[in-house]
Amino acid sequence: MKTTNKLGEDRSITGLLPALVTLVSMALVWVAFGREPAFAFIFLAFCIFAGFAGVAFLRTKSIGYLASTLYLLACSLLLGVRNGIIPGGREIAPAFSILLMVSIVFLVFVLLTKQAKWRGRDLLELAAQPIDEISEGYTQRPHPVCKCEYSRQEILDFSQFAKRKLIAMTYVEPERIVFVPVKMGSEFGYLFSRDRDYSGDTWVAFENDGQVNVNISESDYIGFRDDLDFDQLCRSLADVFIDFLNLYRKGQETRIMDRLDAMKIGVFS
Repeated sequence: MKTTNKLGEDRSITGLLPALVTLVSMALVWVAFGREPAFAFIFLAFCIFAGFAGVAFLRTKSIGYLASTLYLLACSLLLGVRNGIIPGGREIAPAFSILLMVSIVFLVFVLLTKQAKWRGRDLLELAAQPIDEISEGYTQRPHPVCKCEYSRQEILDFSQFAKRKLIAMTYVEPERIVFVPVKMGSEFGYLFSRDRDYSGDTWVAFENDGQVNVNISESDYIGFRDDLDFDQLCRSLADVFIDFLNLYRKGQETRIMDRLDAMKIGVFS
């Protein structure tokens, strides 16, 4: 399927900031205190990142975060034993080296297959594809879009799938279940905030009575190259999620991911 990108280019480097800050900090510690403190610092940093990746995996059950957790844990163990922080020395270092190599292969695999990628931009691009009308009609309020038939259990099951595949973060409420598309680089606030206020974000809500409501944030709306018709964009985003729900009901999860992959959004975007 040939597509014309309707989203503007993604120039954000937010996702790279933790790595960049860690490297700069390590260099400063090395200059100020020497080699050993620098490697102790990087060991501590890898341990902290492994903990965060583990929390992200527990929240999403994503294979991408599992791969990240294993890689960061392997790095932590190897750094620890190489620098005498973990006892065992040469006896156990080869085992940790093998674990690191396996984890790197695993991580590269999930990166290349986009299983470690949040799909927010893919979803917005997919929703925008059928819209050609241009208007200046952004509205800062949720739109009741349509009604469809589903059970709450079906939406609960679908929400677990959506989190696992990094399609959206989901929030289970008494009267509805909310899907929040997350873009790469903005996932940290959703993963690690205890009570995330998503009201101003882009979301799709499946109410218990069958009503589907949509909200599109102003920042996401102005991220498109043109001022797309806002009502049509809301309806299209709802249709994308309803189509995905129907495919999930049929056991056709692969087709969901194929449709997102067809948007040709970069691995880190």
